[in-house]
Amino acid sequence: MIMLKPSLTIPERIRMIFFSPQTFFNRIKNEKTIGESFKVFFLSLIIGTVLSIIVQYLVPFSFFPFPIPYYQTVTLPFIIATNLALFLGSLGAMFFFPWLVQLFAPSLGGKKGYYRTFNAMANASVPMQLFSWLMRINLLTSILFGVLFAVWAILLNILGMSKTHQ
Repeated sequence: MIMLKPSLTIPERIRMIFFSPQTFFNRIKNEKTIGESFKVFFLSLIIGTVLSIIVQYLVPFSFFPFPIPYYQTVTLPFIIATNLALFLGSLGAMFFFPWLVQLFAPSLGGKKGYYRTFNAMANASVPMQLFSWLMRINLLTSILFGVLFAVWAILLNILGMSKTHQ
C-alpha cells in the first residue's frame, strides 16, 4: 500500500520556508492547485499589513530623518487606507507576476504550468510579507531590511522555480 504524505499545515509551511526551503519546495512541487500556497501567502500578507499599521501608528514620525509638516498630520485612517491599498496591490501582483514569468518560463526550461510558478512565487514572498513591518520603523531599517528581504525573496524565487518546475 502506498502511503501519501499528509498535506503540510500553514505553520509547517511557514517554518519550512524559513528553515528548510529546499525541502519545502521539493515537497510542494507536485501540488496541482494554488490553494495551499495562496492561503499561506494571504495569511502572511494579512499579518504583515496589520503589523505595518500598528508600527506606523505607534512610531509615526520616525520614517523620515527630518520633520515634515505634512507627514505629522497623518492619521490612523490614512495609515489604514494606504496599507489597505498596498495589501490589494500585493494581492493583485501575486496573480499577475507569476503569469508574466510564465510567459518566459518555457524558454528557460520551465514546462510545468502557471500553478507551479504561482506556488513558487507565493511561497517565496512569505518572509518579506511577514516582516514588511520592519521596513516601516525608519529610513535606515527601510533600506536595510528592504534590500535584505528583496535578495532573500529573489533567492527563494530562484530555488522555488527550479524545484517546482523540475
